[in-house]
Amino acid sequence: MFKETPQEQEDETRTSFWVFCALKLLKVLAYLLTFSLVLGGAVVTRGTLLFMTSQLKIPPTSPFLNSTRKICKDGLYLEEDKLYSTGVDSVQRVAWKWMLLLVLCVPELICFLDCVKECMLRSIKMPGPKTFFLVFVVETFHATGLCLLVFAVLPEMDAVKGAMICNCVAIVPALLASLSHKRAHWQTALNILAFAGQVTGTVIWTLGPTGVVTLPAALVLVSFAWWETAANEDAPAFQMLRLAPCKRSLEECRSVVFLLMSIWKMIVLFLGMLTIEYFSTGSVVALFDQLYTSFGSHQVPVYQLRTFVEGTEVAGPALLCEEDFLLSRRGVSLIVAGIHIAAGYIGYRACVFACRIDIQAVSMAFPLSLAGPATMALIVIACGARGVDVCFFNDFLPKYLFWNCPNDPLITFITNEQAWFWLLWFLGQVWITGYIWTSHNTRMAAEEAIFARPSYCSALLEQSTALNMRNSYSKLP
Repeated sequence: MFKETPQEQEDETRTSFWVFCALKLLKVLAYLLTFSLVLGGAVVTRGTLLFMTSQLKIPPTSPFLNSTRKICKDGLYLEEDKLYSTGVDSVQRVAWKWMLLLVLCVPELICFLDCVKECMLRSIKMPGPKTFFLVFVVETFHATGLCLLVFAVLPEMDAVKGAMICNCVAIVPALLASLSHKRAHWQTALNILAFAGQVTGTVIWTLGPTGVVTLPAALVLVSFAWWETAANEDAPAFQMLRLAPCKRSLEECRSVVFLLMSIWKMIVLFLGMLTIEYFSTGSVVALFDQLYTSFGSHQVPVYQLRTFVEGTEVAGPALLCEEDFLLSRRGVSLIVAGIHIAAGYIGYRACVFACRIDIQAVSMAFPLSLAGPATMALIVIACGARGVDVCFFNDFLPKYLFWNCPNDPLITFITNEQAWFWLLWFLGQVWITGYIWTSHNTRMAAEEAIFARPSYCSALLEQSTALNMRNSYSKLP
């Protein structure tokens, strides 16, 4: 008559102190692991990119060869009282150029495969002519700018300058942010200052005998890719160009558009590499004839550095006799490119993971902001260590490979090369991408709800990730 009901057992996973501590520990580990992967991925991709571009410039036939690429004499029959430097021959350059093309094309190949999957699993809508033309122009500009930056600009700079100038690729987003009329006056003023700071990057290292004339075009064209996240539909310029319908239409057909654009961009990158090679050397035949040879072992020339005593020339730069040379290692360029590709993909996926579990402020925004200064600091330390002891990296790197380091001491470099402008570029980039610190997404949101473009750029990992994250102007409805 009386039914005894068993007492409900309390869920110990909700009340246990140790379970609570374990969950907190797992959360802290998630923060730290994601932070490390993002920061490490951004630093490694930038460092390996600058390492690869440092191998493209042929040292001039002048009394001052690349004195920062001094040779470690261990194991070589070289005179102890003389200094020797290595040059970069045309055969080496072929392998590094193809590997740079590979690291630029891999993100586009990943984008192509992702878009194929989306088109197979979801209903698709074809883009209108205006929408397709807009994306076609923007993506062509971006691919052309990447070619100029990687194959023409960075090889003409030392690695420290190259790391600095990569903080100056937010020109178009800064301009669009400045044109927004829904901001407070002080925000608009800071947007204008950030834009002005970004523009200075197109001038500082363009003028003068050592200037790079392709630098302005490279910086402006690259920055077109991130127009969508910075464009406020209420801005007068945006309304005048009637881009709002294109922006809304693009959300419905993005997979189809970028499926085609990823193929087109790989073609543009390939043609861009050939064009730059033709204008720099007068021929593109070597890129194909020496393709197999460049990845094998071959002789690397060694030069004796010219020295001066009270303005009087003592010894001239001369290629040593043939029995004194270095043999290159097989597949070094392929290994460096593989490290770059893996670091870029892992770093980007870590950013997506941080946003999906809503820890992007600490584990994405913070490490992305640190990546630029950290990369420069590590390159400066590496150049300083090699300057003190030329054999310092002998166990890790071949004798003939290293970053192109500044010839001047650090303080002289900062004052003479206007390197202090980098602070304006860095602060401007941080301000333009400041929304990544406060933006919040639905937990476990889809990737397309977090980022506007379905691809990343490993050559500019921290900039492309931060500028591609959706803000209040570009959230999906």
